[in-house]
Amino acid sequence: MHKGGALVAGTLSLLVAACGDGGGTTPPVDGSVPLVGDDAAVTTPPPPPPPPPGPIDCAAGGVASFSGTVQALADRAAIAGARVCVLEHPEIPCATTNAAGFYLLACAPIGDAAISFEADGFASGVWLWRGVAGDPTDLSVLLARNSENTGYLSPTGVTYPDGSSALVTIDANGAVEGLTARLRSGSGHGAFYSADDGGRIDPSATFLEDESELVFFVARPWEGWSELEIELVAPGRTCSQTDGAWQARDGAVNAVRVPVRPDTETVIWITCE
Repeated sequence: MHKGGALVAGTLSLLVAACGDGGGTTPPVDGSVPLVGDDAAVTTPPPPPPPPPGPIDCAAGGVASFSGTVQALADRAAIAGARVCVLEHPEIPCATTNAAGFYLLACAPIGDAAISFEADGFASGVWLWRGVAGDPTDLSVLLARNSENTGYLSPTGVTYPDGSSALVTIDANGAVEGLTARLRSGSGHGAFYSADDGGRIDPSATFLEDESELVFFVARPWEGWSELEIELVAPGRTCSQTDGAWQARDGAVNAVRVPVRPDTETVIWITCE
């Protein structure tokens, strides 16, 4: 499970979790904590999946780039051979980390950029940011070993990863007292949870008390459903994804969209002003 992120001297370090294509069984679920996508909880059919993005011509120039290191969460050991790819852009070659865990992803779209990190034996995820042209954006990542994530959601009665569910993590830039988050109409229904950097989970909480806290939830994507939209509410403030990418497709304020995949965590940073 993603447990935190910090922006320090231009370097954004994050801890991401749980990605893969394997199968699995339905996780044990506490009935008081419904999962997004439960048949009994769905009141409005999800919208059709959006069309795939157009291909990026890396040779034509005018593309974004990312660089950084990929390390193990537990001991900060460099992870060699980790794959860094751009989600939904199979035409863009993936980057691979060297012996020091360093990578350079020289081609990514300007605007909505979904960068995935995968390494054998480690739980993986997707990070959302706005790609910009010019010098590489510094993105260093910490990955947890699979065994370190198995029981993280156990207090809620949910086992993750389980082969079918997706995980969405929202991290606020700065303290946002009273922030709440919920799925928009048409994107299903389910519980949100709040967790701090210490790993404590309160299934009844749907708020961030300070900058060390996250909001996250588990979703079961419908077949062919590749993204959902989340409404963000902070009293007296307007919230959006940091740097303005991944806004709602209808341009609604206080709403962001995130790609979801089975066994994949999506991490999005937001700012409320």
